[in-house]
Amino acid sequence: MGIKNYLKNLILGGLLLSVSFLSAQTQDEYITGDVFQAWEGGREYFAKWTNGPTTDPSVFPIGIWYQDPKNAGSYRNMGIDFFMYANSGLNLYPLTTNGMTIIPTTDAMTYAGPYALYGSTVTTWINPNDELDMGSVPMTPSVVINDYNSTVAKDPTRPIMINVGPCVSLDNCAGRGSRSTHPEDYYEYFKGADFLSFDVYPMNTYINDPTLSPIFANAVAGKLNIIGIGVDRMRMYSNYKKPIVAILECTNIFSDTRCQLTPAHIKPEAWIAIIHGVRSIVYFCHTMEPLVETAVLNNATMVAAIKTNNALIAENASILNSQTVDNATTVFSSNMSITVKQMTKRNNGYTYIYAVAEQSGNTNATFTLRGFTGTSTVEVVGENRTLTSNNGVFTDAFSNYAVHIYKVSTPGKIQSAVVEVKADSKDFIIHQSAESGDINYDCIEPIQKLEVFTINGSKILNKVSASEQGTIQLNNSHKNEVLIVRAMTKNNTYVRKFMLN
Repeated sequence: MGIKNYLKNLILGGLLLSVSFLSAQTQDEYITGDVFQAWEGGREYFAKWTNGPTTDPSVFPIGIWYQDPKNAGSYRNMGIDFFMYANSGLNLYPLTTNGMTIIPTTDAMTYAGPYALYGSTVTTWINPNDELDMGSVPMTPSVVINDYNSTVAKDPTRPIMINVGPCVSLDNCAGRGSRSTHPEDYYEYFKGADFLSFDVYPMNTYINDPTLSPIFANAVAGKLNIIGIGVDRMRMYSNYKKPIVAILECTNIFSDTRCQLTPAHIKPEAWIAIIHGVRSIVYFCHTMEPLVETAVLNNATMVAAIKTNNALIAENASILNSQTVDNATTVFSSNMSITVKQMTKRNNGYTYIYAVAEQSGNTNATFTLRGFTGTSTVEVVGENRTLTSNNGVFTDAFSNYAVHIYKVSTPGKIQSAVVEVKADSKDFIIHQSAESGDINYDCIEPIQKLEVFTINGSKILNKVSASEQGTIQLNNSHKNEVLIVRAMTKNNTYVRKFMLN
């Protein structure tokens, strides 16, 4: 069964999975049997709004919460792309000059003038009621939905966002008054938005805080995995149809010394959110006691950690903005008290496994990659080391919320691309030189990329070309083998079988 037909009939958890990613990635990135995770957001989703968020697949948006645009340069230098919940009545020029955008509150519509004046600087509106699900009397979902409909009527060119609080992560949360035991409210809340965010700050929560219920404190305090739980529940409550944003802590918000956020927490918090499926992250950078809006800018070590992590996210953005293969990898943690969460992508002939330990401590994680046979070299990206996979199995150590990214050549990739291998024609001809033994090729149009695979799908050559004619040089280890040559041009893909003598 071809991938398109396979996806057409695939139902996971009662949901028909989206195949819109195929317009951004060719289906031959994947191997036979891949099952795709539900897909919210992405270029096709945001393209519905003419003034909406970027549809650039090379951008994984990173924001900052409630800041004055006058500090745009400092935040841009940290890798921040947009301001969220900011006052659009302020001067937006610093954002524009730094190539940044803004998500202002919908009440700004009453004084900001014609919406067209915003141009591309404003991409999304957000309901002004922050954590609208929280408090002794939370907002009624029907009011949220009415506010949404009213905003859409005023400006249908941008999506609408709402932000909910940490109670979305729990079934029983005293912070919601009489609705504390009614998590089903979120199904209704999320009908009143196109874009969803939530905040939870585990390292700024502590046991025996008199302002918190024991149930909440015990579930959240010091537990980074609550971020992943929140993401999972947000996705479920939105029926896996609306993109999620996680708002993360990057300061010790209160003066209490029991708040224990350090720069070492920045990377795992962000990657827990990403690996669980958010489409964007935002940093909350205030302190409240005393109130300092730009507190993070006064902490050089924290700024450095955020900048480094944002750069890593940006480097991987085009991969992160692709479909997750749900059944590609399984992982087993030797320490049962530590969960290692992974997310697997396939991109440009490689399989990427993003993994994070969701608790502190030490464990060994054993990964099993479906469809891999024999011995493969696994690059641990950015760590100057490699591992060896035997029949798709490899093990690595995780300590104290470690984040590792693994990269390994995808096997059998050609199998899902080669539906029919044609005989030579005048369009694309290959032949072996009797003198040198090299493969010569001749195409009717310029070739952008040339690949050679073994018959079982292992890629043995990847060549960038800009001409119609050229030579492929292979070593003698593949003599007397049947090979597959694939040439990709701007308009066509040509695939040929070839016996290397």
